[in-house]
Amino acid sequence: MIAPACPHEHRTKHGRDRKGNQRWKCSDCGATFTSSEDRPLGDMRTPLDRAALVLNLLLEGMAIRAVSRITGMKPDTICDLILEVGERCDAFLARAVRGVRCNAVELDELWDFIGCKARVAQAKGYDDGRGDSWTWLAIDADSKMILSHAVGLRDEDTGVRFLRRLNGAVS
Repeated sequence: MIAPACPHEHRTKHGRDRKGNQRWKCSDCGATFTSSEDRPLGDMRTPLDRAALVLNLLLEGMAIRAVSRITGMKPDTICDLILEVGERCDAFLARAVRGVRCNAVELDELWDFIGCKARVAQAKGYDDGRGDSWTWLAIDADSKMILSHAVGLRDEDTGVRFLRRLNGAVS
């Protein structure tokens, strides 16, 4: 956990560096050093218990603004937390779901919109990602495990990305 710059055991907390890592100071020789602990939330300095509470409230169906009022965390920070955890979950699923044996795979897609529907976004000239969004899912028919997913437009690029990931997930 700690990569000390001296062999002594007596150390005290000595603030944080600019990235939020805990700094330590040796009580015997005065040397300072930084902890090399793993940061599961990347550059976020949110404590893990508070982040877990926020994610739990969101999973229970609360809105971002409601979670912000209850926890005191800013909505932008909550959105950053969602993105960070989502990217790590996506990377974990890409690593962990490999070579699954299944008899039948169910493919499905879900339509939704971001900000406004596509025709409104086109009429108003929005080109910042607002409009239609499709979630592509591949589910093992027996175990109901999600084998592959992709979010994007209903186009060839998203379809190819989705099927490549599915190809790596099944044997």
